[in-house]
Amino acid sequence: MNPFVFSGLDVFDGREDSDATSISTSTSSTSSFNASTTRPIFRVDGERGEGLFVSIVRDNVFRVTFLPNRKKRRVAPSFVVIGEGDSTSCHWDRDTLFHGKPPDNLDTDVDVEKSRYNLRMGFGDVEVCGKFRRGEPVGLKWKYRGKEIVSDLPSTSYTSSHPNSSSASSSTTSTLPNNRGGTGRHVRHYQSFNKENEFCYGMGEAAGRVCRNGSRIRLSAIDAMGYSCDALKPVSDPLYKHFPLLYIQVRDNKEHGENEEPQHKGMDEQQETLGWVGILYDTGAQGVMDIGCEVSAFRGSYRYIELEDGDLEYYMVFGRDFKEVVGKMTLLIGRPIMTPRWCLGYIGSTMAYTEADDAQEQLKKFVALCNKHHIPCDGFHLSSGYSCVDNPDGSFGSRCVFTWNNRRVPSPHDMFSTFNKASISVIPNIKPWLLQEDHPMFRDAVSDGVCLSEENVDGSDGNGSQQKPHLGLFWSGGGGTFKKGAYVDFSGKEGFSWWVRHCREQLLQKGAMALWNDNNEYEVSDGELRCKNELTMSVMRPVQGLLMAKASETALLLERPNTRPVVVTRSGCPGMQRHCVQTWSGDNRTSWETLQWNTSMSLSLSVCGWPGCGYDVGGFAGEMPEEELLIRWVQSAVFMPRFSIHSWNSDGTCTEPWSYPTATAVIRGCIWERYRYIPHMYNLYFQSHTSGLPVVRPLVFEFPNDPFVATVNSKEEQASEHDPYLSHATSCDYMLGESVLVCPIYTKSCNERKVYLPGNVLWFSTMDQKWFRGGSVTTARCSTSSNSPIYFVRNNSVIATALSIPTHNTLDLNTCGRQFVIYSNSMEGDVANFFHSHVEDDGVSLRTVQYVFNFHVKATSSKVSCTVEVKKRNFQFETYTPHETNPSTTSEFVLPFNQCTIVLPSGDSRELSVSVAIVEDEGEPDDVEENPSKTPHLAQTCENGQEGVVVNLEFR
Repeated sequence: MNPFVFSGLDVFDGREDSDATSISTSTSSTSSFNASTTRPIFRVDGERGEGLFVSIVRDNVFRVTFLPNRKKRRVAPSFVVIGEGDSTSCHWDRDTLFHGKPPDNLDTDVDVEKSRYNLRMGFGDVEVCGKFRRGEPVGLKWKYRGKEIVSDLPSTSYTSSHPNSSSASSSTTSTLPNNRGGTGRHVRHYQSFNKENEFCYGMGEAAGRVCRNGSRIRLSAIDAMGYSCDALKPVSDPLYKHFPLLYIQVRDNKEHGENEEPQHKGMDEQQETLGWVGILYDTGAQGVMDIGCEVSAFRGSYRYIELEDGDLEYYMVFGRDFKEVVGKMTLLIGRPIMTPRWCLGYIGSTMAYTEADDAQEQLKKFVALCNKHHIPCDGFHLSSGYSCVDNPDGSFGSRCVFTWNNRRVPSPHDMFSTFNKASISVIPNIKPWLLQEDHPMFRDAVSDGVCLSEENVDGSDGNGSQQKPHLGLFWSGGGGTFKKGAYVDFSGKEGFSWWVRHCREQLLQKGAMALWNDNNEYEVSDGELRCKNELTMSVMRPVQGLLMAKASETALLLERPNTRPVVVTRSGCPGMQRHCVQTWSGDNRTSWETLQWNTSMSLSLSVCGWPGCGYDVGGFAGEMPEEELLIRWVQSAVFMPRFSIHSWNSDGTCTEPWSYPTATAVIRGCIWERYRYIPHMYNLYFQSHTSGLPVVRPLVFEFPNDPFVATVNSKEEQASEHDPYLSHATSCDYMLGESVLVCPIYTKSCNERKVYLPGNVLWFSTMDQKWFRGGSVTTARCSTSSNSPIYFVRNNSVIATALSIPTHNTLDLNTCGRQFVIYSNSMEGDVANFFHSHVEDDGVSLRTVQYVFNFHVKATSSKVSCTVEVKKRNFQFETYTPHETNPSTTSEFVLPFNQCTIVLPSGDSRELSVSVAIVEDEGEPDDVEENPSKTPHLAQTCENGQEGVVVNLEFR
């Protein structure tokens, strides 16, 4: 591929009336960008006609565009939205996103020394710099708060090929195939990579460790049933999601002893972070991200991305810590849609029920068995067997979306009614293709322009049409069976509207409460195939799945305008979290290794802006999990955002909470414990909806400067010689919010493990009822009879739980009351002051009355004082749907409990004093106030922390 070599420079500093201040030696001034429309601050020209544009999006957020032809080779969709209030599902032209000239407060410095151009432009905390010389490769350097943290590779920064050039087909210049799927329009971006001081995270749900150093990840999405995710072995790649989103932590270069162990004193100062940067490559093209896997004596240490088509468009997001960058990144790609509370409950599922001859009876039996075993359940994934047509001989036939097998499910209305009466929301499986031979709507759908089509100028489809369906092989009936069919094209109004109509008529109006978008990876090999929006599949593959999510969400909102829509999806890309409440890690394989490493996959996805993540508990593919494995899997998932036991066991069984009679009690206890913690988890999801921060988090998210947490190689390798749990803690242990450290057991025949407690903080063991110092290792026990995994609570935290156990579903939480536990250790004479906010609402409406509990806690060695302000307000949850579908009414939610209990943890005998202020505010929500200003209706004091304080919640 051809390198990008400097020819000239144009600077747009926003202080001149003209479009550009030119200091260029370029022979061409033409450009597809204009300072009046896209805020470029400068453009670099190349000898072969290339153009590199740098634009400002907002403070500490920059957009970089590399055009190999200085004009767009391929119009491409964007994953980016403007920010809060942008209701556009997917932009077909990125240039429509940004308007106006560059800001007038740019700090610009351009210096010309002979044939070298020195450029420095600063805005906010960021400076972008370049030293350009005619005939030399172009590269940028980025400084954050005065220190360089990211730079392009000096020897080779940007390279590209053209479809008609000889380099486009050379196997030595590209790692990607050159065919109809690849187009030959390859482009690469190289950056320098200091493996000792830079640590990379993100990339969605790709298998492997949380830290991506040394990884090579393909940008593609396929149906990877039974994949391997064991990071100690070669992992399957690609998997189900397309996520070209990378986070980089840049640390100082202080040296530490090779055998140095983490210490409590001064630990956080040992590894200073210079800054964090997030890089979003805004592309749907297939490609590869190499994060230091490739090595070269010529280039040194580097990372790069290679794309098979389109131009190069990426966003640089800078911040002081992981949280700040994720917050800014999710503002760029859209904050996650808010979950209804029922999605946090147990969601049942198995392929076996709907594929049985008496499917409706099996489904009815599931509801009865939940009641029999006192297993609370809130949802059920209805697998696609309900839509399988029978073969002429009565055998198992093809899966045809939006049809019903009336032999297996004689009355869909009655089936849905059985679940809805039990307050279990059914989520039917739907697939975005129609089989040519078997689907009764195939011919009409093709004729109406619903499906992906290819040009057919001779009308050889038999009816004179100038279009014919683009056929591919699709899963039809049983395992390993395939037939020809065509994908629905969601980029056109025909396919989009067709989908919305059939979701409503065939599913929602019969009683379905949510939709399950499955098999939506859009594995189309022909990259030159044009969609209805005239864009090619080479850049549209993941976007089709995004638009499918939008269509399913639209159907739900049209049916129930004030109800939060629930779409579950398997495939995904940046932006999918705007429309889909939940996703999962695909068709995992039953094994101890999967139990361990599925966790790191969810953690990596969560920092990419998608909080509703998880995995099939027990494993989907393979044999029924053994009893011990099933128990450990359930324990591990107690605190994950998604909790679903799902299976398609090869031995014909189905995995259920009662699969092993001797394990039913402990599995029931684990599910009860999850339901007890749903108030806390729901509050975390609300924070994610408003701030973009994940519900579950890798340890580095909360403790980026901890020398043990931050290490990928040396420390982990040393630890692995002694204990595998310490070796993999940074990937397989996780934080629930900022307060709860979860440490599952994922080794067979093991009842105890070593736990590394991160940070310069104190931790409370819920099992031992003791406090431990951070920066230390302790041994914790968890038997197969435990109702939860090992977990610790961080000092100065408030955790909300149900006061009693919900035994049916999350509706029980309305009558279970609330208990708030204050964890604050000030036994050594320190005084702690901290704030916590908690919300309660109806858990289902888009516009609802909400009650906000603001806790202001002061703790000393002898007393804990807590002031609680409870405020009533109206709240509107954001959606990225057209405004006409948004609700116009507010749910009149009344707080269902008139008391709550505030307690200290077991063993803490300090005096607990609580004062309460009840504030009624019927207006719109405002910023949370951290200083209560209202006169309390009542004040209560209790001198016994063990009994706690019962607070009356009386609104006038």
